[in-house]
Amino acid sequence: MKGKAALSTLVEDEEIFALVGHFGTPVVGATIEDVKEYGIPAVYFATGIGQLYNDKAEGKDRGIFPVQPIYQTEGQIMVARAVGDFEAKKIGVIYTNDDAGKDLFSGVEAKAKELGVEVVAEQVAAGATDVSSAVTQIKNAEVDFIIGAAIQATIPTIVKELAAQNVNKDVITTYVNVSPVISEAVINEIDGKFDVYGLGWVDLVENADALAEFAEWAPDYATNVYAMTGWIAGHFFVEGLKNVEGALTWENYMDAMESAPIKNPFGGTIDYAGGLRAGTQEMNLAKVAEVEGAPGWEPVDGLQSMDSLLGN
Repeated sequence: MKGKAALSTLVEDEEIFALVGHFGTPVVGATIEDVKEYGIPAVYFATGIGQLYNDKAEGKDRGIFPVQPIYQTEGQIMVARAVGDFEAKKIGVIYTNDDAGKDLFSGVEAKAKELGVEVVAEQVAAGATDVSSAVTQIKNAEVDFIIGAAIQATIPTIVKELAAQNVNKDVITTYVNVSPVISEAVINEIDGKFDVYGLGWVDLVENADALAEFAEWAPDYATNVYAMTGWIAGHFFVEGLKNVEGALTWENYMDAMESAPIKNPFGGTIDYAGGLRAGTQEMNLAKVAEVEGAPGWEPVDGLQSMDSLLGN
């Protein structure tokens, strides 16, 4: 309710031009329909919830401009990686029965259908401590690659069980899991059996100049990831402003946001043309490995779009 009240204050009392940022899954989930009803442009969104995804936004949906990865898009990119990088023909998916798992799986299904790739899927409860029957089903299906469509609470359990049953096929998972906590949890179990890959949406090495510029303007926050995401949000909003033709109205601003792709200062390019609202569209790849003597994630490949991965 606090989120709804704050939104109404900003739009009705403060008369803001646009929402830039909009943070957190519960708040975004509770206010997204209100944002659409107001018709106000909203840029960024610090969440990956499915309500943000749209193949062809029109009318009230048009003002929504997500930047962070959305689970449906990420599921599609996982399939593009599986096929493009690992030549997968038959993909096993273990997904959780929460929004994150189901959204990731819907993206996987859509892309696999488009590419004519076979998918064998098993659902488990989010936070499950025993996923052995799901893993056995995937093992018996003799898949050649596995997608772990689950977030932090469940992914270690899935990976450990795959290792325990010797399903030794490489696994890919969401950027949300690319953290030291996850690599520490699974590195010993997977050693010598298979690799665990994770997607990523920023590349601070490739974009060192942009990072230096950010640090110059926000020296006290130079290493703060939340400040970096705020900088990304501000960047996307301002790029839209620069492209506005004629008077600055909501309608003209939306036209401007759709008029040309916008590059994330720390990541890849996003194209909103034709009403596409897919969030991050280019992602890189890392894998669980010893990094400087501790479990971490080692970069494997740079930022790529689905088209470039699939050689389109």
